[in-house]
Amino acid sequence: MEPTPDDALTDPPGQPTLFLAGNLRRAVLALAVPVILEQLLNMSVMLVDTALVGHLGASALAAAGLSNQVVTLVSAVFMAIATGSTALVARYVGAGEPRRANQVLGQSIILGLLMGGVSTGLCLLLAYPIIAWLGAAPDVVAQGGLYLSISSASLVLFALLNIGNAVLRGAGDTRTPMLVMAVVNVVNIAAAYGLIHGIMGLPALGVAGSAWGGTIARSVGGVLIVLALVAGRRVVRFRWRDVWPVNPAEMRRIVDIGLPAGAEQGLMRLAQLFFAMFITGLGTVAYAAHQVSIMGLSIAFMPGFAFAVAATTIVGQGLGMRRADLAKAGTNESWRLATLVMVIMGAVAFLVPEILLRFFTDDAAVIATGTLPLRVAALAMPGLAASMVFSGGLRGAGDTRWPLLISSLSVWIIRLGGGALVVYGLGGGLLGAWAVIGLDLTTRGVLFWWRFRAGRWMHIEL
Repeated sequence: MEPTPDDALTDPPGQPTLFLAGNLRRAVLALAVPVILEQLLNMSVMLVDTALVGHLGASALAAAGLSNQVVTLVSAVFMAIATGSTALVARYVGAGEPRRANQVLGQSIILGLLMGGVSTGLCLLLAYPIIAWLGAAPDVVAQGGLYLSISSASLVLFALLNIGNAVLRGAGDTRTPMLVMAVVNVVNIAAAYGLIHGIMGLPALGVAGSAWGGTIARSVGGVLIVLALVAGRRVVRFRWRDVWPVNPAEMRRIVDIGLPAGAEQGLMRLAQLFFAMFITGLGTVAYAAHQVSIMGLSIAFMPGFAFAVAATTIVGQGLGMRRADLAKAGTNESWRLATLVMVIMGAVAFLVPEILLRFFTDDAAVIATGTLPLRVAALAMPGLAASMVFSGGLRGAGDTRWPLLISSLSVWIIRLGGGALVVYGLGGGLLGAWAVIGLDLTTRGVLFWWRFRAGRWMHIEL
């Protein structure tokens, strides 16, 4: 019999897990609420940038949007390392093996430094060609290439920020990432606003000022998360002896688990870039409306990510404790809470889309174009909640190949194939494109629910 949300949870003696004389719902919320706050802060970095740049005109908004999509694609590499690290750290912490959790952290840091350095070099070299390849107009290429070049300077520390946050979440610490992102948010607002408009003696750099603000903020976040890991006030701690000499076996485990997750995220981001090319073909106003609609709805996405983190941690630690029943029950509770919160937030986006869009731009054409797409996407919130939470549970168990298969097939066949048909074949425009996005999200939700319900993830050994 599965434990109910109100069942008492107990720890095996001496195990530093998150199940500390509470109930399942409380454990889920203890993990998820700080992540929601962290994601509000994290997304506010992009939201503030979009709002500030949006008032510089549609071309500046499109340039920042395309550049940020490239950075998001690059971060899929960091996501691979982060996913493997989270699953292993959670499993080792649940099993009462903090020494092995620290070894995972050390090897993850090495991988992060390598991947961050390679990403920086490639983005610096190819910034302008990438933006041009995405089909942007010449004025957007000029601004977007500069934006991406500046943003690439923070990729090494951005990798460490992502990996460090992932390790702490696997150990059950979601508060430290939240506090770090609070600092990142303040730094981003101050630096971006000052450099865009040239206040407090700073140069007025326009759209480049937004790029510098984000770069400075991400760099500060990377430094702070490393300092937090060195301090080691939680279960995991960064120590040089866990970095060198290299532990090939542990590094291989991280890559084996994380590579499918990284491939999943990379293929999804690449598909989103191709999808962005569909939208840029509709004109600068349509792409700007697409971008601000994504930003307007992103607030509703955050609870899904937070409860997915809760599911990942609970599944990993639950399996480490040999309590698959807790892992399953915790994921189901995360899904119920995520659906409730996201449906409510989606309803707000559906009822008052103009208010959300007006926060990011005062361009009447962009607002008018983005209203209906935002409403269509709001209807897909239940599917998105299921997709995020159940895939998070699978990743916590180390079952990363099925999420790769499900996400890749859905996004490439439904979103890209359907998008091309609707936009080009049927002339559905931006509204039709967003209807296809909604179908993609719902399909993934159903398939991830099916895979989790099958229960094969309970028997994976890491």
